[in-house]
Amino acid sequence: MTRRVKLQRREGVALITMSGRGRDGARAGFDADLRGALGNALELALAEPGVRAIILRADPEAGGWPFSPDPLIEYEALQAPGDPARGLAPGLAPLCDRVAGAPLPVVAELSGLVSGAGLALAQAAGLRIAAAGTVFLAREYALGYCPAGGAVVRLAQRAGAASTIDFLLSGRRVAAAQAVSQGLCDLVVPAQDLDATAMARALDAAGGQAPGLPDRRKALAEVGRFFDEVSEMRARVAEGRRHDAGQRLIGVVEAAALLPIREALDFEAVAHHDLLGASLAQGLIHADRVRRQAQRLPDEPLAAPRPERVALWAMGDRLALELASAGHQVIFGGPEDRVARAHDRILKEIALRAASGRIDAAQAEALTTRIAFGRKLHDLAAARLVYAEPTAPGEADLAALRGIVAGHRVLMVVAGAAAGPGEIRLHRSARLRELAPEEGIGAEALSRAAAPLRRAGSVVIFGDGVADRLEGAFFAAAERCVMAGALPDAVDHALEDFGFAIGPFRRIDERGLAGAFERLAAAHRAPGPYLSYLDLLGQSGREVGQGIYRHAEGRAPELLPETAETLAALRLEAGIEPRRMSASEIVTRVLAELAGEGAALLHSGAALRAGDVDLAAELALGFPAAQGGPLYWADRMGALAVRKRLRQLIDEGGPKPVALWDELVRDGGKFGI
Repeated sequence: MTRRVKLQRREGVALITMSGRGRDGARAGFDADLRGALGNALELALAEPGVRAIILRADPEAGGWPFSPDPLIEYEALQAPGDPARGLAPGLAPLCDRVAGAPLPVVAELSGLVSGAGLALAQAAGLRIAAAGTVFLAREYALGYCPAGGAVVRLAQRAGAASTIDFLLSGRRVAAAQAVSQGLCDLVVPAQDLDATAMARALDAAGGQAPGLPDRRKALAEVGRFFDEVSEMRARVAEGRRHDAGQRLIGVVEAAALLPIREALDFEAVAHHDLLGASLAQGLIHADRVRRQAQRLPDEPLAAPRPERVALWAMGDRLALELASAGHQVIFGGPEDRVARAHDRILKEIALRAASGRIDAAQAEALTTRIAFGRKLHDLAAARLVYAEPTAPGEADLAALRGIVAGHRVLMVVAGAAAGPGEIRLHRSARLRELAPEEGIGAEALSRAAAPLRRAGSVVIFGDGVADRLEGAFFAAAERCVMAGALPDAVDHALEDFGFAIGPFRRIDERGLAGAFERLAAAHRAPGPYLSYLDLLGQSGREVGQGIYRHAEGRAPELLPETAETLAALRLEAGIEPRRMSASEIVTRVLAELAGEGAALLHSGAALRAGDVDLAAELALGFPAAQGGPLYWADRMGALAVRKRLRQLIDEGGPKPVALWDELVRDGGKFGI
């Protein structure tokens, strides 16, 4: 038996203690290693004479009930063919069946986060006792599939249809205090009483004494009500990409009351397998994995650095507040008027949080004391980490700041300007933060720079202008579509129907032509005839009331009526014979150019991981998570097909695909994550 499971015996009760952490100390959940060890422990406990009950509990040093950030590693179907544990460790479903069918009372002591395979195992136990502070979460539906291992069927039979469906579809975290009423557990006790309560209840159940074990099929006592709830919940599932997955999941809940238990469990397993293999789930799973991958930069130490004193020069006051909320001592500096305004806004926000009950008086006071306001560059010298953005002409303030911190072993992170030797450049776009280190910066320094940004709620990747270059490629590809024969609103509709939050031309109007031209330049592209013509006319976007669309107060943007005539003249002047373009062709052309830019970013070293490119596309461009990202899309289409499309676009002014495409085609490779 591995160190992941310990088996002890006390008063005729087998105590099985599980650790959800792998050999490297990271959370591994119910992976093959833990499932194998737990299966062995169950067999030994059930075979040992004198054992009258079993308690499943978590190793307190491992952070509670086992769970994995990636729920899929807990499902046996995903074991790789080369995994040495494949076929040796029991799958999740047989393991849960063994617990549910045990001839002895099985009590589950729940703590920490109960999710994924941990939720399935908890529902298989005869009695579920949760420590105060335990949280229940179902992540599967957000990823396009349904739980397995009997989690849906057994929970539905205990909690009822409405409660089960609401929990599984909502993705809400349910605290222990509400979990009893929702049927997720049977009892909640203070954490310090969890072991003693579980032992007492296990002995009572083994001896046939009240209160014994609860009815695991309680909800089926009112089967008419159960089916009424199923019908009502079916009607509530919103239309959208996850609609079919939601209806399939509700069908599994219905099967819990319609079918014998074995057939219902098989029905659940088939639904899980089918949904997991669908393109929706595969795209969402990829998007989830690249988000989790971004929690660590390449070669970043596993343990996050401790909060340290941070200085901000001319950066956002919201960043100062979030860093202070995360435990950092913050020095906020900048021009005097800017610091004064930030001081007033920060104190007002702290007061609002306290008045609304989001923080108490002690927390409000702690936030206030953690933020110091400096009006001179010398005030920042006490920090160990400085985020700075120049405000003076010629970046004079930045140069002065460098002179002040020189020799003090202060790490500088520079936004809005070029970074110097031993510094890190910061790019910002929506929630995305890109760190581009200069020479002399190692993994530890990158980790120090990334940690405060993550604590402030940002997603951090290693990159040098990834988001800006992708956006520039997005705009250039869209303009190529209209010069080839499409209309701007048709391009926007096609990409919005594909799942983009906003189409490229609507995005250009929101950003303004000047901002769009900056993004084009970042992607080494020049404005084409259409955007250049709009610039000549001064139609720069929403801010002036007219750009690609006309923007009137209280009305939806409308494509200018002269657009078709304007484009026809521009095509004639450029010698372009226009053609009709379907929505699918528009999408394919634009995604191919995004993938081409993603490959160029990897080829040049401006991005290190394909997953970071896909993540940047999602966060900065609104690329639909269900579609995975441009490089994930390219992997699905095949490198040969995408390279062919990119080569065709060269005749229309598109960039030549980088050599990385040739390598992928030659080797049959993929970008992966």
